[in-house]
Amino acid sequence: MIRANGQTVIVNAKQDGVGGRTISVGTFFKTKGNSGIALSTAANARDKIVLEQYSGTEIDTVVGKDYR
Repeated sequence: MIRANGQTVIVNAKQDGVGGRTISVGTFFKTKGNSGIALSTAANARDKIVLEQYSGTEIDTVVGKDYR
């Protein structure tokens, strides 16, 4: 849980051997261009989701995809 403005959390997301899993988040997660969070869908794909608390109701979100 992010508790203070400016705090950053990194989430490592890994698909299982089947892949195709998705993630749903609340409207307080803000993305560039309001594009939402889309993870890699290939089996065993690894992504990093960076969350930075901007305010009490907004968390800026960046996704780095397909780490190998």
